[in-house]
Amino acid sequence: MWLLSDTDRTERWITFEVHDKAGNISTVEVYVHKDHSFDEETGVCAYCGYQAAVLIKCSNDNNEEEFVSGGGLDETMRKADENRFDRFYLKLYGNVEKMSGAGTYGSTSKKWTFDLNGYIISNPSSVDPNPVAALFYVAGDITFVGNGAMNADVMVDGGQLTIDGECSFQKLEHKCGTLTVNAGSFESLIISKLDVGWSYTRETALYGGHYGEVKIVDIEGLTCADLLARGYRFEGISYDDAKVTELKDATIVACDHADIGSDGICPDCGMEFFLSVEANGTTKLFETFESAIRYAEQNDGCTVKLLKDITVAGTSSMVSHYRLALTEGRILLTLQEKR
Repeated sequence: MWLLSDTDRTERWITFEVHDKAGNISTVEVYVHKDHSFDEETGVCAYCGYQAAVLIKCSNDNNEEEFVSGGGLDETMRKADENRFDRFYLKLYGNVEKMSGAGTYGSTSKKWTFDLNGYIISNPSSVDPNPVAALFYVAGDITFVGNGAMNADVMVDGGQLTIDGECSFQKLEHKCGTLTVNAGSFESLIISKLDVGWSYTRETALYGGHYGEVKIVDIEGLTCADLLARGYRFEGISYDDAKVTELKDATIVACDHADIGSDGICPDCGMEFFLSVEANGTTKLFETFESAIRYAEQNDGCTVKLLKDITVAGTSSMVSHYRLALTEGRILLTLQEKR
């Protein structure tokens, strides 16, 4: 077999003379391409037919773009030039294994997207799945999209993890940094503290997903209800009942605020509303006077209902010389003994 070195890979035609045992001579011409040309849907090179298991599209703000490919997760990621590029879109075209040890993924100020594309990231079969060495550490800004499965426990301990796709996860643990979940399924979501001698932040926002268990470990004052994104709830569980440190078989859904109490608080998601606006047979709830009135101004003839006492700050754009300035539309304001 005849192979080209990297220095030989310049765009050009190469001519070979082929001699057989009978003394016949034939000529073969081969065109050398410097790089692969991948179909992003299939991961196959149009020039040579090579099938990548992992393909990373690297880009930056200078409109530069480059593809790197390989047969393994970590080996392909090491090829990506993080000095030159800022955004990396990693897509799988087959099942892959992470490194046989604790792997740290992502880096500060770089954006990585992992498209599982229906495939699986797992530990090597020789790795015990329980110890720290088997973890997939999120250290940078990483987003998971598409479907597929992460068959290695994931730890967020300083990075930023967003889950957008219908991926399935085993154990996902959040110690510090930012975790945003919009979709997906999880055998276990654990929120725990980082055992260090300095202060740190941890922000969790659950907009969706199904969880075999949600568990808070040794964090005083934090409950499962505190993990909910604003306007979202645990399906079939009131906000007060979610103020516990462990829930089983839980699903996050958008709250419809169907049963607002007399105090203006939604019992399902805990949001507090001060006003409602009825327009064209539909009622919407608002947290601020200004947002309600601005909506009402665009819906002539609507009714604004004050649900509880509210203070309009003097810095509001609606206050002019200590008076409320309602500049558009016909609005019926119902105070109901509120002020």
